[in-house]
Amino acid sequence: MRTRFFACLVGASVAGVAMHPVRAQGPWPLGLHPSVRDPQPVSKLPAHVPAPNGQLSLFADYGEVHGDYCVLYLINRTSQRLAFAAQDCNPYVKLDVLTATGHWERAQAHYNAGCGNSYSVFPSLRPGEFFRFLGYYPADGEPCDVRFRVYHDRAYVLADDTREEDVIFLVEKGPTGPLDVTSNVGKGRARFKDIEAARHDALAIPFGSFETVRALATGEAADGTRKRRSDFAVQALGRFPTEESLELLRGLLTDSDPTIAMAAMWGLAKMGLKLDSAEKLYQELLRGDDLRLRLNAMRALTERPVTPEVISFAKDQLAHDDLMVRGWAMSAIASRCKDDPEMKAYINSIYDDPDPKIQSVFQTLFYPTCINYQERGRKIKLDDPSRAQE
Repeated sequence: MRTRFFACLVGASVAGVAMHPVRAQGPWPLGLHPSVRDPQPVSKLPAHVPAPNGQLSLFADYGEVHGDYCVLYLINRTSQRLAFAAQDCNPYVKLDVLTATGHWERAQAHYNAGCGNSYSVFPSLRPGEFFRFLGYYPADGEPCDVRFRVYHDRAYVLADDTREEDVIFLVEKGPTGPLDVTSNVGKGRARFKDIEAARHDALAIPFGSFETVRALATGEAADGTRKRRSDFAVQALGRFPTEESLELLRGLLTDSDPTIAMAAMWGLAKMGLKLDSAEKLYQELLRGDDLRLRLNAMRALTERPVTPEVISFAKDQLAHDDLMVRGWAMSAIASRCKDDPEMKAYINSIYDDPDPKIQSVFQTLFYPTCINYQERGRKIKLDDPSRAQE
């Protein structure tokens, strides 16, 4: 565990992450840090810190302040071991402020790290454990109500015996689903420059308002890392199931930039799960004559739940004249191999199909890991001899 924390500190020092230094106070106070350290049992929680049973909770101790930081507690009282995506061992916990309009807005900017090592650790809590760490709590600025929020959409459920070094591979029983964890509200201060920076930073796309995402998608604003339209923002338009957002995506589906066009299709595929008019357009493109749009629509199938209807449609596409259409159809089917024995059996059955259209997929595009090569005594035909057999 100490090694894990050391790696986080090294990552933070080399990546230039958005950690605000404690003002001229020397070392971090009491061994605390914005990165989470070793978990502790809830029996060691201070008496004034609530820990609701059956919940993952976040508590901000506004009475314990160190420079520009206050002490936070992330507490796991669920029955499952949970791991959290993190950057330099901070699970994306950010400061929010209550605006004059009664809405919460992030008041702490976030900058992605320049080194992949910053994302190599997934801190985890077993049932009955907590993290104690620091949260950004500026000592100057405009007085306002504040809170803290975990800015990530999910945690990961781990098997109890998962080794710490294996957590990065997400040996998971499954994601918890939407993660919505906010702290208690308290009195604090906010800096306008922090609020403004947060409106167009790396977290603005997955969590920002429609106006923010639209500005980034159309190039009216830059996302802090690029001076052009953001394909991530284009895809994020799918978060907003409205006709206005749909029309923006419709116009970008045929964009001259293939990255933007594909992002628009991904956004449309997601929006279609919530908006009937978007779903109608998406289904039309899946079956349309425009091959470029059809291919992008096929690729976007993997962004949606793979239902029996999707499988049935994908099977029909294996007879299509275009090899890429057949390849993406096979990908949709194979995505169910791990969890669906019937789909695994189906892939293995058509692996021997003499139909040239089927064989061309396996031989030129597709290398499915669900094929039982050893049982079949066959080798897949690939140019690379080292990959001839799984």
